[in-house]
Amino acid sequence: MEKNPNPQRIVAIPLLCCGVAFTVIGMAADMPTFFYMAPGFLLTGLVLLVSSRKR
Repeated sequence: MEKNPNPQRIVAIPLLCCGVAFTVIGMAADMPTFFYMAPGFLLTGLVLLVSSRKR
């Protein structure tokens, strides 16, 4: 276990979870608003996760 966790990973994981949840809700309920919001969470989470691994 890391003593000093990377703050970018701490933020990236919930963003990715929200993005996946919004995608599933959008597909299940056929609500296009969730599809418009999901990429914002997913892309931001992926960018943070990738940038945290480059260090």
